[in-house]
Amino acid sequence: PAPIYVNAEPLSIPVMRGEGVRHYFYVAVSLPVGTEAKRDEVKEQMPRLRDAYLRDLTARPAMRQDIADAIDFDAIKQRLMAINEKMLGNGVVEDVLIIRSLRAPG
Repeated sequence: PAPIYVNAEPLSIPVMRGEGVRHYFYVAVSLPVGTEAKRDEVKEQMPRLRDAYLRDLTARPAMRQDIADAIDFDAIKQRLMAINEKMLGNGVVEDVLIIRSLRAPG
């Protein structure tokens, strides 16, 4: 069967420096699911998922420690997958695919 994906609207993640925003990262993710029923469930819960994604990534930005101003995509994938499993249960979302990213000044 053909893969089934749910694309989330891009996430805007502020990266703070002191009291101000240093820059923003915009990240678009796609969530592969195994069935149309799971796709419908993810789509129905997407507002709650996006809220949880944004709260998590804003509270603890995922920046790499070894490269200045670089986002840690592996950490983002792990954290968003943990949110998916907590909110939807294991096995509903198979992975988190980062399909686009952009850094913009703050």
